[in-house]
Amino acid sequence: MTEQPVRMVISVTGSRLGLSKAQSLWLAGFLLNPSAVTEIHHGDCIGVDAMVDGVASKKGIRRVVHPPLDPKYRAWCCGEETLPEKEYLDRNKDIVDACRILLVFPSGPEKLRSGTWSTFRYAKVQGKRWYIIYPDGKRSSYERA
Repeated sequence: MTEQPVRMVISVTGSRLGLSKAQSLWLAGFLLNPSAVTEIHHGDCIGVDAMVDGVASKKGIRRVVHPPLDPKYRAWCCGEETLPEKEYLDRNKDIVDACRILLVFPSGPEKLRSGTWSTFRYAKVQGKRWYIIYPDGKRSSYERA
């Protein structure tokens, strides 16, 4: 009997402002071994989602797009799978529910009324592993035992 490879599904949430240089470097290091990450889920917004989509595409990582109903900030990424459009908060929960690890790329400290931080808080409640990578490169994480 052959062993099935470990399927590493990650999801991403982040700022419409995009990745800082420090965040980009961290992401490049995290995705250095593309065989470890088999699938990336994101919300198809300008900024972080679109930038991560581009990196994943170049590395041959399968991309699953969770587009919002409101197209105002949509990036129109073309992943291998595009799911039906949903309200922001509903699709953010789907993004978290789909992953093993959530990568959070905020534009600054935690705040209320932020999709990025709302998604992160939901991941915490769900007991997901997560990494927060701040614009200056500082990080915090939670990894279950």
